[in-house]
Amino acid sequence: MGAGEDDEARVLAYLEQLPPQGRARLDQVRAAVHAAVPDLGERIAYGVLTFTVGGRTAFHLGGYAAHTGLYPVPDDEALRERVAPWVAGKGTLRFPHDRELPTDLVEDVAQWFAAEARRRGPR
Repeated sequence: MGAGEDDEARVLAYLEQLPPQGRARLDQVRAAVHAAVPDLGERIAYGVLTFTVGGRTAFHLGGYAAHTGLYPVPDDEALRERVAPWVAGKGTLRFPHDRELPTDLVEDVAQWFAAEARRRGPR
């Protein structure tokens, strides 16, 4: 099993252990992320799903019983007002399962993090 296959197996194991509501919402967020940035890689880091660009971490996504968390909060002036209703704590965007997912915001955040990872260059 190669490194990519190992990452795929870990991602699948992570997804399979999520509670049903958590898995459904995380799948919804993942679909929006990959629609916005199709070339993102995935692995597990810090116990959550981690999106990568060229092997460099872009951002993290965690699935939970009542919400999906996206980490960290983007440090972008243009997004600051839009992400504000979703900020929970210092470094988390929290998307509760009982609220509509702001898909356009998720896509814009994913694009911002991918661009930042590319700007930092290859790992």
